[in-house]
Amino acid sequence: MIILLFIGLVIIVGGCFYSKKVHKKVFADGNLPGSDNLLGIILLFILTVLNFSPWYITKSVIVLTGFLIIFWTLKYHVA
Repeated sequence: MIILLFIGLVIIVGGCFYSKKVHKKVFADGNLPGSDNLLGIILLFILTVLNFSPWYITKSVIVLTGFLIIFWTLKYHVA
């Protein structure tokens, strides 16, 4: 449980430091990974959507993902 809380916190902090400059650097080339299985196809879809969205929406998705991990951890492991 502590590991999941830590992962959620790291994602939130990383999302807070995500900037427009980082977004341009990450998605500058347009090179996206290939997909060999279902998980790769899902990852490719998510990266494609984040590639076309503005940096502030990507930042919001990252921060909300961290909060979601913490929420689910506390909801299902602390009852």
